[in-house]
Amino acid sequence: MRDVVKPGKLGLLAALEGRGGALTMHADALLYMGILFDNQEIEHPLEVKKHVWVQIVSGELLLNGTK
Repeated sequence: MRDVVKPGKLGLLAALEGRGGALTMHADALLYMGILFDNQEIEHPLEVKKHVWVQIVSGELLLNGTK
């Protein structure tokens, strides 16, 4: 996982057909992981008509103005 997850960035862990060197996942989904710094801002473009699930292990998140 260290090769995929770089501090301050999102890394692709799993994807359909294992694209980009990610693990293979038999679902039309992308699974990302990130270790972010305090007060860090990141942008991640979303595909049209796709759903998003965000899981926080520790800390706080402000997502599109919602805490």
